[in-house]
Amino acid sequence: MDCGIRKAMISLSRPIKSNKLNQAFGANQSCIDPSTRKVVTKTGLNCPIPYMDFYLFIGLKGHNGEDWRAWRGEPVYFNTIVAGGGLIEGTAKNEIDKDGGKGVDIAFKDPVTQRNFKIRYWHLQNSAVYDGQIIRSGDIIGYADSTGASSGDHLHWSLKPTLPDGSNAYPDNGYTGAVDIRNFDGVKYYPDDFILTVLNLYQQLTILQQILKLLSMFKK
Repeated sequence: MDCGIRKAMISLSRPIKSNKLNQAFGANQSCIDPSTRKVVTKTGLNCPIPYMDFYLFIGLKGHNGEDWRAWRGEPVYFNTIVAGGGLIEGTAKNEIDKDGGKGVDIAFKDPVTQRNFKIRYWHLQNSAVYDGQIIRSGDIIGYADSTGASSGDHLHWSLKPTLPDGSNAYPDNGYTGAVDIRNFDGVKYYPDDFILTVLNLYQQLTILQQILKLLSMFKK
């Protein structure tokens, strides 16, 4: 089983324009009322009665992704390119959980290393894609909200390495197979860069490279 010895060559940027991280990977800032399943954010070290730690309640070590503040209806984009430039294609799948949470999974392959990944975008108002749709870097995949087990409008997203058959590469890591993108070997993450800004810059550089190539041809 290939669980990531080879370095990945994907580059991740922020999937939404909003630039405030509410909860990082591994954090423990949420509480849930087991009877009502209402979720609130911790205001101190402990959860108020009758609430209990959310991640302990659902069997996780801690938060298994990143939560970014979002306004309701804010567009969410597929935020992956090949490190150093180049677009990536993935396949979309819509998901709904028992709490009414809506999300989209994008499965894709790193074209350089041939490693497989899945990105999950959650708590969406609604999806902008259909199952099996081919998604490309920078495409809108849905709109942010607070559906499901959530205490307010935000986007939860997480990265999971997968095996060639699509199954989870790390099913028993305590985070449902998700990994910390800030410390995962070979993945380059730029949280301060919005994906559309990165793509615009990449496209501008591509055009400039084409112009320089044409100029060099005329000089010959």
